[in-house]
Amino acid sequence: MKKQGWRWIVGLSLMVLLVLGGILFFRQKKYQNTVASNKVVMGYTQFPANIDPVKEYNGWFTVRYGVGETLFKMTDQLAVTPWLASKGIQLSSNEWEIQIRDDLTFQNGKKVTGEKVKTSLERLLAQNKRAASDLGIDQIRASDQTVWIVTKYPQPLLLNLLAEPYATIIDSKGKEKTGKSIVGTGPYIMTEFRPENGALLRANDHYWAGKVSVKEVEIRSFSDPTSMSLALESGEIDAAYGLPAANLANYKKKAGYRISQVDGSRFLAYVYNFLDPIIQDVRVRKAIDLVLERRAYSQSLFQGATIPAVGAFPETFSFALKKKVIRPNQKEAQNLLDQAGYIKQADGYRYKDGKKMTLTVLSYNRLPEIPLAVQATQAELKAIGVDVRIRLVEVGALATEKDYSFTAYTMVAAPVGDPYPFFKGSVASDGAVNLGHYQNAQVDRLIQELATTASASQRNDLSQAIQEQMEKDQMMSFLGTFQVAVIMNHHISGLSSSASDYYHLTYQLKKEP
Repeated sequence: MKKQGWRWIVGLSLMVLLVLGGILFFRQKKYQNTVASNKVVMGYTQFPANIDPVKEYNGWFTVRYGVGETLFKMTDQLAVTPWLASKGIQLSSNEWEIQIRDDLTFQNGKKVTGEKVKTSLERLLAQNKRAASDLGIDQIRASDQTVWIVTKYPQPLLLNLLAEPYATIIDSKGKEKTGKSIVGTGPYIMTEFRPENGALLRANDHYWAGKVSVKEVEIRSFSDPTSMSLALESGEIDAAYGLPAANLANYKKKAGYRISQVDGSRFLAYVYNFLDPIIQDVRVRKAIDLVLERRAYSQSLFQGATIPAVGAFPETFSFALKKKVIRPNQKEAQNLLDQAGYIKQADGYRYKDGKKMTLTVLSYNRLPEIPLAVQATQAELKAIGVDVRIRLVEVGALATEKDYSFTAYTMVAAPVGDPYPFFKGSVASDGAVNLGHYQNAQVDRLIQELATTASASQRNDLSQAIQEQMEKDQMMSFLGTFQVAVIMNHHISGLSSSASDYYHLTYQLKKEP
């Protein structure tokens, strides 16, 4: 009896523990669900050193994270529309009047006034050479909720350029605790910054545009997209931006996920380095271009997530080149190399003046498609006798690299709905991101003319003329144009990608249990 009584007591105790454990489990589960509905974790494969918009291209993250906003923004049709401004009026070819909304406050509670906007823009011009060059602002005046801007020359794109994330409006004298953020006007405030790891954001309870539903957002940085995909599948993160095209194709087949995908103008291309003696011969550049399997890259390497490119801009843009995708032609490529004096020898490689033809290609991991494309191109060039050596670099080092033949490069070509910033920054002889050191006086003149031309049809003509000369010079080889996609689990809504690739987190973000 004693033994049975002991067993009975043990059994009863176990039952009580199980019941209590069950109650605690369900309470904890309910609590976790409540907490989870107030927090969204979003994964990225890119993470900046800080989100001060005047530093490099960090303004993209300021806007993506919902911390900062600009006077104007771009729609998915890449048309400019007011945001912090209520309207912008062109008073003359060189003068603009911008009305600032009267219901705006910064995240520290201070009112957004014309004077605050003026100070923010002046800080941008003083600290960001690219912005100063793009905008061409001569002077800024402010009174109450009005800002007047006078440009050095006619600036038809001023409102579009004020939608660029570097023009995020901040309280220049405002203090925030992380040392890596700014005091902006957005729906989220950065509360913690972990270098190369991530950040924490909390809802701005006094956000001007509406109530912020999700109280906390965690930004989590991943060193590789495969890890990020696994985290999304396991529920460790709720949404992801920057997954490889192959992953994107797989998620389209899976239940329980939403995909926000739009056509954009992010291209992948090869930029030729005009300082390289071999590359200086246009026949070599054209030979490389002729071996590129653009359709195969798009369909196989990138799993249909890109459109084979003929230039920097998708054909949907009125200023894009209207032509067919170049078909690879190995025979013609080999003829061009023969003409350039690079002759194939018994070992299968080409030589000139007794020296082996060796090209150095830069690759980096900003997008998973980049190393795939570079390796495929290496194999294609080897097939026609060209030795290619791949050198991995950090994306931030591209601007200072000089000892290479060509480099993979990706950028959004027309985020403000116009080609001028791309031409000015990447093509002009003095462009801030003219990585290949390309120089063409005629192209420079056309870019200068485009800068001040207001007529849409004339702008299209000038833009196409610039692209035709770039193509004649074989300045770059464009591989494909990417679609912009954000993948999220079915609990998430109000999160979407944008054609400009600027906007992610907004006050409309929601998470259902």
